[in-house]
Amino acid sequence: MAFPLLKALTESGDPLAKKVFKEEIATRFLSGHEPVMDFLIIEDYLNFLDHDELDILLESIDYNLLFDSIDEIPSFVFKATNLKELIIRNSNIGKIPNDLKNLINLKTLHLFNCKIRHFPRAIKNLKSLEDLKLVRNNIKYLPETISQLSNLKSLGLDINLLVTLPKSLEKLEKLEHLDISSNKLKHLPEVIFKVKSLKSLRLNNNKIQEISKSIKFLNKLEVLNLNSNLLNEIPNTIGELKSLKSLYIAVNKLVILPNALEKLESLKNLSIEENNLIQIPKFLGTFPNLKQLTIDIKQKNLLNPKLKEQLKKKTNKIYIF
Repeated sequence: MAFPLLKALTESGDPLAKKVFKEEIATRFLSGHEPVMDFLIIEDYLNFLDHDELDILLESIDYNLLFDSIDEIPSFVFKATNLKELIIRNSNIGKIPNDLKNLINLKTLHLFNCKIRHFPRAIKNLKSLEDLKLVRNNIKYLPETISQLSNLKSLGLDINLLVTLPKSLEKLEKLEHLDISSNKLKHLPEVIFKVKSLKSLRLNNNKIQEISKSIKFLNKLEVLNLNSNLLNEIPNTIGELKSLKSLYIAVNKLVILPNALEKLESLKNLSIEENNLIQIPKFLGTFPNLKQLTIDIKQKNLLNPKLKEQLKKKTNKIYIF
């Protein structure tokens, strides 16, 4: 019997059609075909199942959910204890229900532009979480309980209102990627330099005035983005970041580049445009692995002929702004 007809008969009160219709919903959902599953969710077909039936259905699948432009999270989501990935975008949720703590197998949680003002308390219970992104919200601080996410590998908090970070952050021993760009940071908390597992650190578009010499302790760092801050200098200890492949220090107030940069033999990408540099150091032409260099027109005019020639040979791309 056709699916629309089964729905119509169910809504009219036909008990046999209702039984067949529920079985058909479950069969289609358990097919694992994501377009079909998405259709059943969006069109509210799961609401035809009672709580027990929904529990059984959701417990039997390994499914990822994505919602866009919703006002609240559907209640059935919090019963999906096998759920691995939950992504919600451009929504008016505001506050996350405490029932989120039921998603004990969740590995990825993205809440993008959801008008969240406070870090959701229930998140601390998601012990399996590896990837957490709370991007473009209105979060002003992180609780010390963030340390309970012991499996977290990636934390994205860009485009929020953060002014500092909790000391407990150093307990995230598996954290490899941290993005706190486009916040309200004026001073970089020392705790960041204690997260020695970091491979990428994005701090661009803040109001940071100084980078501590303790940056040297992030010896696994491969990507460091400090673009668009208020930096007057870069500490010489940056030369100890032997794994660094990409360094972005554009749009600051730098007058000179430290000689210690010469030690970054793994560097492939360097961005230095829109600073107050009075000279371009000769060592830029000696980086063994440099592939991409971004400078501005004023900096281009500071290049001597020999350095220009060296850069042409060393880099695949020189971007001039």
